[in-house]
Formats: sequence, C-alpha cells, structure tokens
Amino acid sequence: MASAALVAGALAGTRWTPPRAFLAALLAFAGGALTAALAFELFEPAFEAGGHLASGIGLAAGAVTFVAADLLIERREREEDDNSDGAGLALLAGVTLL
Repeated sequence: MASAALVAGALAGTRWTPPRAFLAALLAFAGGALTAALAFELFEPAFEAGGHLASGIGLAAGAVTFVAADLLIERREREEDDNSDGAGLALLAGVTLL
C-alpha cells in the first residue's frame, strides 16, 4: 500500500507527458522531501550507532555516488538523439540510490 503512489505515478507517466516546467518542479519537490527524510530519519540513527567518522564517510560516499550517477545519466542523454530525455533512467537512479 505504501508504494501505491509510485505505481500510480508510473502508470500516469506512461499515458501522459507533463510539461517540462511542471516535471522539474515536481522532481525538485521530491528530491527535497527525500533529502529531508535522509537527514532527519536515517542519518541520526547511523550517527548514534556508528559515530562521527563512519556516518560522515557513509554520507559523503552516498553523495558522491549520487552525483556520479547524475553526471553519467546527463552524459548519456547528451550522446543520444534529441528525442530521448533520460527522465526514466534518472528517476530509477534517484529511487534506487535514495
């Protein structure tokens, strides 16, 4: 039941292509919500269990991995023809990495 919104969004995305500005705003909101969840719900227990160094290294490694995946997707998008937008791959990477 918790992932029903994900399924509904995927179904809507296969039938409708939203305007780019709307999609950008929606993704920015989702990214902010996921970052807040990471900061407030996941990092604190890791900090308490692993200490300063381990949790800091884990956070930095996750950030580097996320930025590297974003750069690879962007590079792949530039190499492909103009008809592909790479949004599906970007969403998959975002959901998987967060």
